[in-house]
Amino acid sequence: MKATFFSIFTLAISAIASPVPQGENAARDVEQVNGAIHNAENIVSKTGVKQILNEVSEPHKRAAISNPQQLITVLQSGVSNINSKTSGLSSIADKVKAGDLTKDEGANKAVPTFESVHFELTEIVTKLTGAAGLDVADSDVDKVLNLVVVLVSEVLTAVKTIVTVTGLRPQLISVLHSVFQILAKVLTLVIGLVSAIVPGLIAGLTPLLAGLGNGVLAPVLTPVVALLAGLGAGI
Repeated sequence: MKATFFSIFTLAISAIASPVPQGENAARDVEQVNGAIHNAENIVSKTGVKQILNEVSEPHKRAAISNPQQLITVLQSGVSNINSKTSGLSSIADKVKAGDLTKDEGANKAVPTFESVHFELTEIVTKLTGAAGLDVADSDVDKVLNLVVVLVSEVLTAVKTIVTVTGLRPQLISVLHSVFQILAKVLTLVIGLVSAIVPGLIAGLTPLLAGLGNGVLAPVLTPVVALLAGLGAGI
């Protein structure tokens, strides 16, 4: 199994170093994401996560995560909020493609969105920090895995939407580096709570990283790629 995951991760890193996929090739790369993603999207769409988020207590009143359902709720809320906050990026990308915005202008307009993504991921970290490992049923392991894969997918899709049309502009480098650093922290904390997701997480995230397929992003992706490579080495 260890050799298998090394092979998987070699594929992911090679894809990251390859040229940006265009047209139908890019679409095929994105479609490689495994069925876990679609299952997780169904979970998110059927859950009233916005209502759950509105009822979250003030930070100083939060108790540590103590059961799987609390973790699932936190992840559902994060997925929903990041999806909502990044929905406007497609419009920015379309304007750059049409020539209504320059690449620099498009990047400038995208920065606040990525700052919002960083904030949402930081909220997840705050809620998960201090929690201990959970006793999780197999069905809940699957739910957690699905939600984590979708969470990472939302972030990577948002980045790809902008960077494939603007390039990695200087104003994007710092914010994206911060986003992927905090995303790696989220993954670390979730794994600490539900270690059983590790094999599926590596298998599920590999096509997402491969689908991004943009060598210029390798430096900012390093925190996530390095984390998963280390996990693969330990299997």
